[in-house]
Amino acid sequence: MHDWKKFVQERMNTTSLAPEQREEIVREIAAHLEDVFEAARSEGFTEVEALKRATSEEVDWRRLTAQIQRTKQREGIMNDRTKKFWLPGFISLASASIFLMILAKISYEPRVILLRSSLMILVYPIWLAAQPAFGALGAYFSRRGGGTVWVRLAAGLFPSLVLFAGICIALLVRGLQSGPYDWGTGGSDAVIKSMIGGILIPSVGLLAGAIPFLREAKTQALARN
Repeated sequence: MHDWKKFVQERMNTTSLAPEQREEIVREIAAHLEDVFEAARSEGFTEVEALKRATSEEVDWRRLTAQIQRTKQREGIMNDRTKKFWLPGFISLASASIFLMILAKISYEPRVILLRSSLMILVYPIWLAAQPAFGALGAYFSRRGGGTVWVRLAAGLFPSLVLFAGICIALLVRGLQSGPYDWGTGGSDAVIKSMIGGILIPSVGLLAGAIPFLREAKTQALARN
């Protein structure tokens, strides 16, 4: 048995890497060299020939180490963003969307047809009343993932941010199609109502739910101290 890990460690400059990264990189490259060696043996090469085949490739070990390190750092940044912002934000958005769909479905149930008009009127207030819970979900999971105060706030307000982006895109498309001044008073009023009723008012509820989770958790504060 050949000590491939030792072979790699002797040739790679891994002193700038964190211990976990260094171990993982060395293990991956060692496993690759072992696969090359075993493949050569299965093709009928002698052990010496297979060993030569696995170790004869000209490798710029310093460059390889730098490339792997950059890749690992990019992966770490992406995983960090996902854990701190994207995943908590989508949890908040999905919860708000699913709850609204459930309310709308209930209001259209045949058995409540006689109460349909009153239920339709109540859908929006009920949905607004639930906004603090959705904001709390986003901020909580962001704090749990190690997000900063601003990242937690953004995760809690994620549903409103997505809706705001959607309205901006719709306005841009409409402006390109009909011109920015060809909407009329009714179009402008509809945009203002959408902004107030769909973004501004729900954002207040989302913010109310997120605020308690903008403070550091006791366990995180103790860990930092």
